[in-house]
Amino acid sequence: SCDCPTGHVWLGERCQVRERLTSKEICETAYAPARWDTVRRRCLCPSEPVSTVWIDQECRAVSVVSEAVACSAEANGGRWNQDLATCVCGAGKWDRAARLCR
Repeated sequence: SCDCPTGHVWLGERCQVRERLTSKEICETAYAPARWDTVRRRCLCPSEPVSTVWIDQECRAVSVVSEAVACSAEANGGRWNQDLATCVCGAGKWDRAARLCR
């Protein structure tokens, strides 16, 4: 792939502005080596060698992402409940270790 400038992604044979692209468009590029889940309409990041989660259109290590941020991110679409210190998922249950609504 091409070495695009900061804020750009190689897609469609050219460097494109990342913020103008959808997560679906970015998900399976060399920039974000993940795969698009057509059923739940979210980007599934790799779990090996480090567990990652889709935040702000990139796969980030769960070790550096707070549960509250991951909960409300596009990958989950949940709502962080401060009183219970957990994520209220729209669908599924909160997987604290993976930082995902499953």
